[in-house]
Amino acid sequence: MSRRTEERVRGGIGESVRRVDGVPKVRGSFAYGSDLWHERMLWGHTLRSPHAHARIRSIHVTDALTAPGVVAVLTAEDVPGKTTYGLEFADQPVLAADRVRYHGEPVAIVAAETPETTRRFPR
Repeated sequence: MSRRTEERVRGGIGESVRRVDGVPKVRGSFAYGSDLWHERMLWGHTLRSPHAHARIRSIHVTDALTAPGVVAVLTAEDVPGKTTYGLEFADQPVLAADRVRYHGEPVAIVAAETPETTRRFPR
C-alpha cells in the first residue's frame, strides 16, 4: 500500500473521533433532556398494562382527572386520526383500545404538573 493510499484512508473505520459533546459532558455543563425546565412545563407518564393478554372493558379516568396537579389523561379514544404506527407496517396501536396484546403495552398517558403526580396512577 502506498503512502498516498494510506492518507486517503485516514478518517475511516477504526479511527477515534473526538465527540462534539464530550467536553461539556465531562465538565458537567451539558444540558440533558431531564435538565430542561419551563415555568408551565407538564410531565408525562405512560401507564402500561401489567397483563400479557387482556380485554379492556373500560378505563376509569375520573379519579386521575380530579386529582390535584393532573392536567390530562389520554386513552385510545383521544388519539386523533390514524391510531396505529409501525416501521414497515402501521399495525401497532398507539394506545391499547379493545385489548392488551403484551405485558407493558401502553394503555393511557397522564400529564401533570410534577413527575411524582404522574406516577400515582393507577392506584
